[in-house]
Amino acid sequence: MNQDITSELWAQLAKFTINHANEMIFWVNDAGHFLFINATALNLLGYSSEDIKKLKVSDILADYEDNDRQDLRNVIDTHGSHIARATLLLKNGSTVPVESINNSINIDGQVINCALARDIREDLKAESRHRIQRAILENENRQLKSTYHLSDQLNIIGTSRLLINLLERAKRFAPNDRPVLINGESGVGKESIAKFVHLNSPRFEKTMVTLNCATLTENDIISHLFGHVKGAYTGAVDNRIGLFTLANDSTLFLDEVGELSLNVQAMLLRVLQEGQFSSMGSNEVQHTNARIIAATNRDLEEMVRQKTFRRDLLYRLNVLCLVVPPLRDRSNDVRQLLDYKLSQLNQKYAMNVAKPSADEYAKLEQYNFPGNIRELFNLVERGYFSSIDGSLKLSEYLLADQYSEANSALPATMTLREHEAYYIRKVLAQCNWQVGGTGGAAEILGVNRTTLISKMKKLGIDNPG
Repeated sequence: MNQDITSELWAQLAKFTINHANEMIFWVNDAGHFLFINATALNLLGYSSEDIKKLKVSDILADYEDNDRQDLRNVIDTHGSHIARATLLLKNGSTVPVESINNSINIDGQVINCALARDIREDLKAESRHRIQRAILENENRQLKSTYHLSDQLNIIGTSRLLINLLERAKRFAPNDRPVLINGESGVGKESIAKFVHLNSPRFEKTMVTLNCATLTENDIISHLFGHVKGAYTGAVDNRIGLFTLANDSTLFLDEVGELSLNVQAMLLRVLQEGQFSSMGSNEVQHTNARIIAATNRDLEEMVRQKTFRRDLLYRLNVLCLVVPPLRDRSNDVRQLLDYKLSQLNQKYAMNVAKPSADEYAKLEQYNFPGNIRELFNLVERGYFSSIDGSLKLSEYLLADQYSEANSALPATMTLREHEAYYIRKVLAQCNWQVGGTGGAAEILGVNRTTLISKMKKLGIDNPG
């Protein structure tokens, strides 16, 4: 073809191609205003091209503040592009999870962010559980995209800012061998976060060893952790290899570590300090380099004050701290978690139960879920096997007393801004209102110290002390 394409024809072809692309395209200026959104994005969002001129990025993204734009710009400037997940707020009030590739371009001194986004609702339904280790090997650069693939396989589902910050922080902690303490309410998925840290660490080739400290007697815990020799106590008819031996070169996850007796705490402290232990009934010293990840739903600082938990052990365990947010602070993730669990059940039992109605989703997103993700998943299973007409109805199982208790703790009318303020106050209180530095609230929340201070001022959060 020798025919020249005029600039006018180029413009028409470019406009046609952009507006008929399957992906959503956003061009945003340095102030956060939209310069252009293609037809695909407008159709999904439900806005007209005139509507969008009045909006900023923060108006269509959940958990997004204007000062987050500078953080994104810094990442793009450093790495050239950035893959991110976010939650779009549609005009009708519903939400859609998306994954976007963000780049910036400087035209005559004006910096423009160019984002190419796609709807990932179907991705979150799909299960791809095969060959986790191969996926990690093929993504040695630890890009954020591989983080999402692995988290999906571990049932860590969602696109809320709180969850994304938690995963990014966990990934930063993964490569070293220092202990990690995971705090969070019952049912939030602390063990899944522990597996996430382990599978992102150099120890991923070996299986993580797990012990629930709340389900065994003191004698059984000592036997499980350190092993025993035949005849060490009544019933010890054979030698037992302890978990510290099995977890050598791997990770030992101690769930509900706050339930350990002071005697076992002292024995655990020795391992953390010296890497040595002895089996029950034996004087032989053994060595281990197992990495310890501990989890608790208890206030260990308060237990230290009550002298039921050793302060020196807390210092040893709490080198790196992760706080898993409760589901009530991640209401945007409820729909994605439900859809994911429903997809699992349909694939396993082939009943093809349909999703809940919009009203059902709305009730669930307002519910407090005192049992967190475990309660939600159990609720989905109950509704799934009780379904009569082939659709999932769950609100009838939200007991009135539980619902009332939830609403008294966190009102259903609480805005996203109020939820954010609530969680920030909770983390600050846990850190004794330390904002910056190691173990400070900014580090736990995954934001810069100045960003957190700015957000605290905006939300009216003051140190009560």
